[in-house]
Amino acid sequence: MTFSRGQTYRISVFLGVAFFFLVAFLVAESALSPDQPIGGRAFFLAWLIVMSYGLYQHLYRIAYELKCTDSVLVWKSPLRTGTAPLSALRRIYSRAGTLGVIEVADGSRIQIYAQKGFLRFVSALAERNPNIDVRLNWYIRFIERFPGRTLFHP
Repeated sequence: MTFSRGQTYRISVFLGVAFFFLVAFLVAESALSPDQPIGGRAFFLAWLIVMSYGLYQHLYRIAYELKCTDSVLVWKSPLRTGTAPLSALRRIYSRAGTLGVIEVADGSRIQIYAQKGFLRFVSALAERNPNIDVRLNWYIRFIERFPGRTLFHP
């Protein structure tokens, strides 16, 4: 079974990265000029730090696909892939609206944007490992009722 945002999500992340570097290059030319006041330089530096953190999150930490076999959960982010045995999954909860978090016994966390189908995927995981503590917020339960295609594929 699979919960996937698809390759279009991965492509959109890379387009966002390209846009970030283009904007950073263009803004850096004026923000770092000698006649620019210190406030402009400080703002550019703060913006660069915040955007770099967002890029790190979306390229390495937030998965766009979860695939479950009989005993292993495989997750993919745009630049990283990982696995976790189903027996090692401890908790699945939601945070910050639609951010779903799967907590593994070793302390690592798999993050994914939960959309329609995530609740069904989590329910199927909980059937395979009844020891998983599932605590999803009302919003994730609510989006399951919207019409449209699901990202869950049994």
